[in-house]
Order: sequence, then C-alpha cells, then structure tokens
Amino acid sequence: MKTIWKYLLSIEDEQEIEIPSPAMVLCVQTQNHIPCIWCLVDPEMGLIKKKFRLVGTGWEINNSIEDLKYIGTTLLLKGMIVYHLFEILT
Repeated sequence: MKTIWKYLLSIEDEQEIEIPSPAMVLCVQTQNHIPCIWCLVDPEMGLIKKKFRLVGTGWEINNSIEDLKYIGTTLLLKGMIVYHLFEILT
C-alpha cells in the first residue's frame, strides 16, 4: 500500500534524504517557513538515499544538466527568497 510522506529540507546546497524505494517526489512547497518535499512511497520497501540540490535564483550550478532532475520551485519570506529543488541523479 502506498502513502504520501513529507520530508523537511535544510537550507543547504546539497543534502541526502532516506526514502523508501521506489518513491515518486510529488512536489516541493514551503510549510511553516520550512521547505518540504512530499513523496509517494511504499512504507514497506527498503530505504535508499536520494540526493537533492537546493539552488537560489541567480546561483551558479556546478552539476551537469543531465545529472539533475527538476522537482519544483518554492518561496520563502513571502517570496523574497526563491529556491529551486533538483534531484541529483548520479
């Protein structure tokens, strides 16, 4: 049986999150001033580490575009700060 889980993100360039595999990242949004992702998971499956990159507008990105999968964009501080979330595929 599948369910949707929420994971809190740190305000860091790169981070790893343990998620049951397979998982589908549904979206990134801000809740209570914290960026979060929501994933469709099967809780009975084993955990894997997924890597994510949080990039602010105008920041340099050192990863190859082929190594990144765009997840979404989220706003902090009433839209004053804009972050874009990518899954690192390699």
